Amino acid sequence: MKSIKRILVPTDFSEGSETAYPVAHKLALKFGAEIDMIHVVPSIKSFIKFMASDMDMEYTDKLVSDAKQRIESAMSNFEEESKGEYFIKMDRKPWNSLLEHIQNRDYDLVVMGAIGGHETKMKRGGVTQQTIRNSPVPVLAVDSEMMRRGVNKILVPTDGSELSFMALRSAAIMAEAFGSEITLFYVSEMSTGLSDTAHFVPNKIKKDEVYQELIKKIEKYIVRNSGRDFTLERGDKLFEDVLLIRSGDKMKPIALKTVIITGFSASYEIENYAEENSDLVVMATHGYSGFAHVFLGSVTEKVLQHVNKPVMTVRPGEAEFMKSDKNTGKLSVDPLP
Repeated sequence: MKSIKRILVPTDFSEGSETAYPVAHKLALKFGAEIDMIHVVPSIKSFIKFMASDMDMEYTDKLVSDAKQRIESAMSNFEEESKGEYFIKMDRKPWNSLLEHIQNRDYDLVVMGAIGGHETKMKRGGVTQQTIRNSPVPVLAVDSEMMRRGVNKILVPTDGSELSFMALRSAAIMAEAFGSEITLFYVSEMSTGLSDTAHFVPNKIKKDEVYQELIKKIEKYIVRNSGRDFTLERGDKLFEDVLLIRSGDKMKPIALKTVIITGFSASYEIENYAEENSDLVVMATHGYSGFAHVFLGSVTEKVLQHVNKPVMTVRPGEAEFMKSDKNTGKLSVDPLP
């Protein structure tokens, strides 16, 4: 995500989905973006198998009419220059129509409530989870406290791979909008033997060396992928650097702190640290992790299920995901030692 010019806000008109409205509006005003809204009307016949077609149409027409009034009312709260279009679709599975719409439109960001109208024990509801997993553009899943609490601290977990670094620019855009600082968070997982009964053995790391290697990789990644409108500037102290992102005709500095810890589980450590030290977690949906080169997608999934904070996910495109070494066929990124 290089900039934000078009935002999509899905809604089912529940209190949960309405939490996305003020966040999207703030971002639209900050970046001069337009907001589109979409509501998917459930097909009642998919739930009542033998309903007569005329009854189905009558009920559906009422739902569509009601949705039109409610979505127009929601958009009336946006500044005129921020108003885009609205869309009302029909599908048995709302995420099907939502994802198809996202894929066929040129959006830069999807902003949605973490939980919609259906009760769930998960931190993010089913439609939000499906959108996060499959959206080709970044998804920001917000909660009811985000605007009141503010976004002062943004957490960016990394496994040291280029794919995980993709989240940095999106985090910087959010930091510019909300006046935040960014924490880069790396977990060196404790290693085990190959047997199920092997004990965990502490993975002794020299944090200074890991930090230097991590920052070098980020510098190389930014130089190759971001041009002059997004750069990293080394700080005077270890673990304290500055990201610079273009804002108009100026480069705006954003504080970047690096935290490196040793732990049993990356997902657990991310969740635990995020609870006390972040207002927003920004993650790539895939990365490179661990001895067996397990994709970081599994870590992201676990964090999404359990972390009690707003989350923004960035999914790499096919070109980035398939970038590989010509000789080995493996991704040309290596986990840190």
